[in-house]
Amino acid sequence: MNELMQQILQWVQAHPVWAGAVVCLIAFAESVAIIGILVPGVVILFGVGALIAVGALDFWTMCAWAVAGAVAGDGLSFWLGRHYHQQLQHLWPFSRHPQMLHKGIAFFHRNGGVSVVIGRFFGPVRATIPFVAGMLEMKPSHFLAANVGSALLWAPAYLLPGMALGASLEAASAVALRLVILLLGLLGSVWLLERSLRWIGRRLGRGIAWGLLLVLLGLPIMLGGGQTLNRLWHALEGPPETGELAMDTHQWWRSGWQDLPARRQGLAGNAETLNLQYGGELARLQSLLKARGWQTASRPGVAEVTRWLSPEAPLSELPVLPRLHGNRFEHLILVRNQGTQREVLRIWPAGRLSDGVPLWLGSVHWQARQYRLWTLFSYAVARNSEEAVRRLWEELVDAPLWLRRVDGRLLLRQPAGSTISRE
Repeated sequence: MNELMQQILQWVQAHPVWAGAVVCLIAFAESVAIIGILVPGVVILFGVGALIAVGALDFWTMCAWAVAGAVAGDGLSFWLGRHYHQQLQHLWPFSRHPQMLHKGIAFFHRNGGVSVVIGRFFGPVRATIPFVAGMLEMKPSHFLAANVGSALLWAPAYLLPGMALGASLEAASAVALRLVILLLGLLGSVWLLERSLRWIGRRLGRGIAWGLLLVLLGLPIMLGGGQTLNRLWHALEGPPETGELAMDTHQWWRSGWQDLPARRQGLAGNAETLNLQYGGELARLQSLLKARGWQTASRPGVAEVTRWLSPEAPLSELPVLPRLHGNRFEHLILVRNQGTQREVLRIWPAGRLSDGVPLWLGSVHWQARQYRLWTLFSYAVARNSEEAVRRLWEELVDAPLWLRRVDGRLLLRQPAGSTISRE
């Protein structure tokens, strides 16, 4: 079976035009009753995810094909169950192993229509739930909604782990398990909310239940979510223009730096300290830092984000997510890995001084790994910005820059000549 899988993956890589059709066929076969028992579709989709990670295939295209195949496969199983009812019980493998069908029926009776969603991820009843749903006369409209909704979750759940961990299918399984747990937790929360509202509706009336739902939906906006969405919207539609500042380089260097923002204005308002200011050409500062081991952070993609679910991924492989300041994403992010910690420097444009010198605001800090939900996933969080400022100061002391450390902030200035000033 492993040799067959390797041959399929090699063919997909050699024929990317047909890759979508192959992925669709695999997802379809894995979802059809009886056939799905024999097809190692999940394992192959892990491998396809590995090909996406190396750039051989496109994630969104493969995800769309996988969703289409999964929806069609479950749809065919539902139609067979609805059309033939009990007749298929006499066919293999149900004739030899009737407990397979009985488990699916019992599972459906316990969980109702949500079984179609849960069954998509639950191996023991995976290949029989759509068939059973048809046998037991589930409404086609309800089945279609559950079928499409679960497929939209299922496809990325089995492509992303392979993307995150390359061709290591054994390690990808650990990520897949965590991803499925999170997805099922989300689905369980929605199911619990729906059941609670139904109970409230029966006891207190539908009007109160609908009112409670509206309150829950509006709660994020009442807590400031509206401003958060507004900031994100303005950032995505295009960065605001940076104008000319009402001070020249000398005025900024003497005292004007105090008039610039001291904290980053993020999605939720004030965030970490803006502990760096630089007057000069950014390319020069970037070149000086790269010579000291700093690297430009790559834009995080889907594969990098899924490493949050990898228990073995080092901190250096966790994504550096973009941050907003004043409805603008960073112009530059630099990182330097230091074992179990890493340094991160973010820089935003602040405008131009009146003598034409570009001015930049920055935030430099250490990052450490932080676990959540009993180590189910982890991500990088900011730590010890004071130490990061001190370290950056020490390594730039001999650089052709003017430096100041004042009020917890590091000021950098590109000199006209090669003179170095240290205060």
